[in-house]
Amino acid sequence: MGSVIELQAFKNARTHAIQEAHLANLRAAPSGETGVTDKDIWTLDYTSLAGMVRGVANVRRILDVHLHFNEEWKFHLLDVLESLTAAHLGNEGRAVRPVSDAVASCKGSLSEDLTVANRGDLLRAMVILDLLDAGAQQAAQAVSHVLDPRH
Repeated sequence: MGSVIELQAFKNARTHAIQEAHLANLRAAPSGETGVTDKDIWTLDYTSLAGMVRGVANVRRILDVHLHFNEEWKFHLLDVLESLTAAHLGNEGRAVRPVSDAVASCKGSLSEDLTVANRGDLLRAMVILDLLDAGAQQAAQAVSHVLDPRH
């Protein structure tokens, strides 16, 4: 029975150490400081795969600062990334959600966590998601014009 108490003490100490490390990270970056600048948002080519991945990374940086307590956004963002790569590289018979559906789902999830304190940065993340959706649609149109020159 003594080992169970030691295991519990270990878990408590580890949980405390993780919480302290997280608080140290929050103190290191000023509140709301995501490191994503307007230049990072508006200079990307969202029609290229590299631009899409960088855009998703910028959204992740913003959400990691403001929604660190919520894990749901990570799944939505991975869904967006999977849809973008499938749209860019070709679906190859896999069942993948359309980019617009994945982006809408992600934005809906973000709107639930919108507060006065994080409003500006979360709206910037939503703008990036809209740019990703528009870039994917534009890239798809460019590919269709190359494949079918009658357009």
